[in-house]
Amino acid sequence: MQSIIMALIMGLLGGPAIALVFRMQHLQAAHQKRKEDFMAGKGRDPDTAPFGPHKSFTQNAILFGLIFAAIGFFIGTLA
Repeated sequence: MQSIIMALIMGLLGGPAIALVFRMQHLQAAHQKRKEDFMAGKGRDPDTAPFGPHKSFTQNAILFGLIFAAIGFFIGTLA
């Protein structure tokens, strides 16, 4: 039961918190710079990443919520 509670707390708080970080302007500017570099023929396409400023808040929150929930579940089993 502790592991489920820990997973819920971490998933519900951590996912949206990290997703908000990707909404910050300096991260969006850095993503735009990497995209311009890709268009110039240097580096990889930043839009193919599974998370980041190019994804919606909801997609980032769900992905990181699941990651944090899995970590929280593992930590909860150790307690």
